[in-house]
Amino acid sequence: MESDFELPINVRYRSSRRLALLLVAMHAGAALAVSQAALPAWTSLCIVLVLACSGGLYIGQFSASWNRGPVELTLTAADQWLVKSADGTRQELQPMPPAFVHPWLLILRFKGSGNARQTFLFTPDNCDADLLRRLRVRLAFPVGRSGISGPVSSS
Repeated sequence: MESDFELPINVRYRSSRRLALLLVAMHAGAALAVSQAALPAWTSLCIVLVLACSGGLYIGQFSASWNRGPVELTLTAADQWLVKSADGTRQELQPMPPAFVHPWLLILRFKGSGNARQTFLFTPDNCDADLLRRLRVRLAFPVGRSGISGPVSSS
């Protein structure tokens, strides 16, 4: 009989609203700081325009991933990673070290087919807290042979 530690972990992944708000706040704060700095007007305007473009691109990427809906990331009992996309296709992913593990943030990087890289950021608002805890424990103590091979960084 399998223990709870060996059961597969299925995480429905969706975009984090907290991270999106943090991105908006960072871009707005940077634009405010530049506008208050003692810089020539044209320099301030150029920097603020670059910040606005950067913020617009990030928000566009966020809204596109939000509209696609959640994907499902699975850590199997043998420590293999599978991702199921919004269109239903499944793909095996190879973990790339290092993973960043913190109680409020978990960052996992993967390499898919054709060397495509994917990064997943898990926060308490975009996945279940219990699943996030189970995932952190499984990363610290891999069951199978193919866990994240490298240091797991935390702070």
